[in-house]
Amino acid sequence: MSKKISELNELAAEDVDAADVIAIVDDSAGETKRVSLADAVAAIVGQSGKAIGEPFPIWDHIPGASTPDNSGDAKFIRLTAGQSGVGEYNEGLLTDEQVSGSAPLVEADAEIAVGPMAGQRVPLINTEMSFIRPGTDSGALQFDQMQRITGQINIRAGASGFSGVFASTTASGVRSDGNVGDDNGNPVRFNSGDSPDARVSDTTSGETRSKNRQATYYMRVV
Repeated sequence: MSKKISELNELAAEDVDAADVIAIVDDSAGETKRVSLADAVAAIVGQSGKAIGEPFPIWDHIPGASTPDNSGDAKFIRLTAGQSGVGEYNEGLLTDEQVSGSAPLVEADAEIAVGPMAGQRVPLINTEMSFIRPGTDSGALQFDQMQRITGQINIRAGASGFSGVFASTTASGVRSDGNVGDDNGNPVRFNSGDSPDARVSDTTSGETRSKNRQATYYMRVV
């Protein structure tokens, strides 16, 4: 250890006027090297500026957008199923893809085939169309869930009342004995859009979601 420290001090002294030069110990080669700060950062983070395991979005539908280039040492995967074949973006980088369920409850993942994360499974969130949210259980998947919806019906002889998601319809009709309706014989209507603080929506795609725009997610693996 003292020898390495001595070598570092000597190298630092040689370039005392060069603020962008640092000395590092390369244990794999058994030597001490003098490198530029830029090269040291590139070795840690990569020329791409992305850390291994970092998912990031690109609006690759816009002409001129730059998608990650896999021709260099750094390798990236597109987090989309069905792109691991010959000549496709994820060729040689992903294996054992698994896709199950139907929209919107799709689950998709694959095994990383190269790099320090080889053998680990990665969620293919472009195929799942799942959002990334902050949390302490990284990688955990949650399906969509609606907030509680409430309402009340009060019916008694000669009077009725409704609140929340329940309301009387204006359509004419005759109420049969035992069925719930208002004093005029109209059936009771249920509409989740009438719940307190709810925003009326005509969504019929089977999922509850916030306003959003899609982007294609990539992740560095090498």
